[in-house]
Amino acid sequence: MKTIYYIQMLIMTLVMSSFPLSLAANGSSVSYTVTLQQQQKPTKDHNQQLDKDGQRMPARPVVVYISTTEGIYSSYFDIEDVISYSILDSNGQLSFSTYDVSDFINYLVSCNGVIGIQLELVEYNLEGWLQL
Repeated sequence: MKTIYYIQMLIMTLVMSSFPLSLAANGSSVSYTVTLQQQQKPTKDHNQQLDKDGQRMPARPVVVYISTTEGIYSSYFDIEDVISYSILDSNGQLSFSTYDVSDFINYLVSCNGVIGIQLELVEYNLEGWLQL
């Protein structure tokens, strides 16, 4: 019974965190909350990411907060670990990529509709979709 409750809470949290936050009280600050999935970078040893029972682990959800005043932050990783920031259009095609977090946020604020967010870190990538 507890397992069902925890699964429902996880699903609710993921769904709620997929939607952008409201605009802040002053019109100059914009904030978004997006849930990204951890994607392993391709390796030659495809069995490297198996758990102790030999099964592949599902992608781990990572909540990321993006704000024009606060920048990007998450309890899962340090912002200094991000190599590049990318935005995809609704068809999954790359529309913007940068190494600078300020440029990324400025471009993100100018977008609308459904966009993809990709953060490249040294060990893995974080990917997800955001409805603006």
